[in-house]
Amino acid sequence: MNQPLRVMLDTNAYTTILDLQHASKYTNLVFLNKVVFYGFSIVRQELRAIPKTQRLNEQNYRILGLTYYDLLVRNHHLEKTKKMEELAESYLHEYDSGISKKKMWKDFLIVACASINNLDIVVTNDSHSMSSPIAQRAYSKINKKWEYSTPRFLTLQYFSEFVFPV
Repeated sequence: MNQPLRVMLDTNAYTTILDLQHASKYTNLVFLNKVVFYGFSIVRQELRAIPKTQRLNEQNYRILGLTYYDLLVRNHHLEKTKKMEELAESYLHEYDSGISKKKMWKDFLIVACASINNLDIVVTNDSHSMSSPIAQRAYSKINKKWEYSTPRFLTLQYFSEFVFPV
């Protein structure tokens, strides 16, 4: 039996899945043991920050996002550690782009969490910052120095094509 893919979804991947109403498609991957989705405290905080008044088909969008997160992640929720903060700080020092480093901090923490926990893939639609070539060079260089593997970065569309072949 093949090992399931170890995947972390960025906040924008959760909201895109909900917007497209494809939630059952991804929960089936968990039940079929094809993918283990890992959650992270930063992503959950961002989902909690969705306004309570936001709706999707008459349902509270924030509650839908948090419920879906819990359903996918199950008991694979990871908390931020000092080690992750130190690794993210190293990414910050290596990163050189026009995007504010303050705006990149949460992205760096997510990647540090995925790297430290040896996850295979980070799914994000954020190609301008988190998965930009400049950021990926910083992750690669720092992870090599710290002896961590760097996860692959896939958009939700590409990840879907990868796990749901036609």
